[in-house]
Amino acid sequence: MKTASRKQCFRLLGFIAFLAIIGFTITGCPGTGRNNPTTVNFTELTADGVSGSVTTTQLTLTFSNVVSGLNANDITLTGVSGVSKGTLSGSGPVYTLQISGFTAAGELTVTVSKNGFVFSPSFREVNIHYFSGGMPSTLQGTVYITPNQAAVNQTLTANYDGPEPVAYQWIKDGVPISTGGNNTTYVPTQTGSYTVRASAEGFISKESSPVTVTPAVLPNVHITPTSPVTGDTLTANHDATSVDITYQWSKDGVIISGANNSTYQANEAGVYRVTISAVNFMSSTSDPVTVIVFVPSLAGNLSITGTTTINNQLNINYTGTESGVTYEWFRLGIGSVGTGLSYTPTVAGTYFVTASAPGYESKTSANVVVTNPELSSFINYPSITSTDGLFVNTTLNAVYTRAASESSLIISYTWFRLDTQVGTGSSFIPTEAGDYSVTITAPGYNSKSSSTVTIANASLPGAVLITGTAQVGNTLLANTQNLVGSGAISYLWQLNGTPISGATSASYTIQAADQGQFLSVTVTRANNSGSVTSAQVGPVQAPAAETGSVDGTVVISDGITSHTVPISESSFGLSPYSSINVTVSGSYDSYYWFVNNSLLNNVSSSLWLNGSDYEYGDHHRILVIVYRNGVPYSVEINFTVSN
Repeated sequence: MKTASRKQCFRLLGFIAFLAIIGFTITGCPGTGRNNPTTVNFTELTADGVSGSVTTTQLTLTFSNVVSGLNANDITLTGVSGVSKGTLSGSGPVYTLQISGFTAAGELTVTVSKNGFVFSPSFREVNIHYFSGGMPSTLQGTVYITPNQAAVNQTLTANYDGPEPVAYQWIKDGVPISTGGNNTTYVPTQTGSYTVRASAEGFISKESSPVTVTPAVLPNVHITPTSPVTGDTLTANHDATSVDITYQWSKDGVIISGANNSTYQANEAGVYRVTISAVNFMSSTSDPVTVIVFVPSLAGNLSITGTTTINNQLNINYTGTESGVTYEWFRLGIGSVGTGLSYTPTVAGTYFVTASAPGYESKTSANVVVTNPELSSFINYPSITSTDGLFVNTTLNAVYTRAASESSLIISYTWFRLDTQVGTGSSFIPTEAGDYSVTITAPGYNSKSSSTVTIANASLPGAVLITGTAQVGNTLLANTQNLVGSGAISYLWQLNGTPISGATSASYTIQAADQGQFLSVTVTRANNSGSVTSAQVGPVQAPAAETGSVDGTVVISDGITSHTVPISESSFGLSPYSSINVTVSGSYDSYYWFVNNSLLNNVSSSLWLNGSDYEYGDHHRILVIVYRNGVPYSVEINFTVSN
């Protein structure tokens, strides 16, 4: 397109209308005010130089298209003191501008303005570098945005933790924000990627990590009523306030054209939803509601009359006046059993009837319970007896006194333990304790049940005795010859009345720890209740000592000198300031140490004693019992504490 001069434009003003008609456009007429400005995207701004080593001398400006007649005077530089412009070169859309005169690094703002053009954005920022032989100043802190996730209309806050006083520039999708973009806080009204740049005079600026701003979420929406029929008005319900909400109704997944109000009259059956939306908000869609075709109900009352025992006729009573009404009979759990105005049930159960008519919703009666006739005697019930008592393994008998009219009935008996059937017949032998009953039945009659009887285990009679000598190492035996009854016997040995863990056999081997205590045994028997406990035996005696049968040494020490004597030298004196160390030679399976008949908590092959721990002038006894292959050996040592 040819560009006209100013003089030519003035001459052509009289022909503007004509030229507009034939579609000819005159551009580039300065001062005429007739031009539409050309929009140019200011897409990128970069600077050469290297932080800490090379000073910036050149800026590179990139636009979306050629800017005709662009020169250095159309460019303004701010933000860094002393910077001056040099030559602008390039034929577009990329241009280079020489700069100089500054003595410190910093963030430079480059603004472009030229008649006939609109630049978007009108300015961009870039860090320029300065090197004078030392390192350039760098902001010491970190710039960051809180929160690190946000939605539209949620406040973002710029944070800087360094000592320098900084200014801020908010940036959206790489483009500096002009309106409100230099405050500490910023409220985004659009989605996008947001950063903030912190800068200070004489310092290289820093930019935060990006924060993604997402659409705000509208609250849930639901439709009422929840069980609509055709002709009902559906209403969208939500808690959104201070927001311009738009509505869109849909049926069976298809948008309903023009259905954009908060209510919608559903004249057709189907599945309906409503979606609410707002600018910069994520839309919200309701759960579906199903609209069904409205069908009127039958107007009359429906009931069943008649005798409610089997083989008697039941009749329908319906008060409505609709034409074409039909009836169907049902037995609960079975289904349809008949049709018509009457029905005679031959089986006990729960019955109801349904009335139907074309164009109407069917109606169902209340249930009626049809039963078998009662046994002829309403007084007599079956009972349970036993000649041997109500115990496990005794015979129970079912007794029923017939009325004269029942003499020909075939009566069956069923036994129950609680609600579980356990037997049949007129007699039954229970094998476990519990609550039992018997039920009698006869064809065509309701059953009758007896009262519950409790069957218990018989008490355990007899006695249990302990045989054997109560001495460490010996084995005691529970003698149950005097225990009455039959069934497996269980045992539990006790020490001073407290059960011994694991001691559940008919015999018990006395342990060294049992010395001085009393033992007993408790027995129980299957199919019997209770238990029998023996008399206690004891106190348990120490095993018989075999003096001299154990070798070893005794070391006597006063802290300065010591001397050793054989363990067989069974008597010696001990100073209150001396100690003794008794050591058993040889290898044994276990060791038990006693001092003055008291068992010590020591299972090693040696024992150390301090003379000051024992009464002055008294005689004291050490007994050590050792076992090898189940055979006990022992040695006794006596000492007297004296000067």
